[in-house]
Amino acid sequence: MERDMAKAATKTSKKRASKKSSSKKSSKKAAKKAVPKKAAKKQASALKKRAQKARAKIKKSVTKARKDIEKEVADLRKKADELRAKAAQSAAAQRKKLEKQVDSLEKKIETMAEEATKKLRPKKKASKKTSAKKTTSKKAPAKKK
Repeated sequence: MERDMAKAATKTSKKRASKKSSSKKSSKKAAKKAVPKKAAKKQASALKKRAQKARAKIKKSVTKARKDIEKEVADLRKKADELRAKAAQSAAAQRKKLEKQVDSLEKKIETMAEEATKKLRPKKKASKKTSAKKTTSKKAPAKKK
């Protein structure tokens, strides 16, 4: 029985506590609702200003971040162009160097071929030069008058 009585007492105390808290909540709500119109307008305008400032701050940070990113992109593009130019230059220099080597080798080949043909050709004997015109022993016929 004592237990039953204790339980009943705790239940009633809990109910009272919940009633008190709910009444406090309702009184706060009523106080909020009871704010005069001028004060409400002031609160609204203050909130609007705060929101506007926050938006401006966000916009500023976004534009700054965008500018930083664009700058980085431009720098990277510039570096890429420089690297491409360097690569093209080195390729051109390499090509010129190789072309020179090829030219020198071709000259060597030509000289070797000429030497080989000289060695392989039989030497011509010096021929005696004879007079170009042969004289005829015949006399020209005399003309009649």
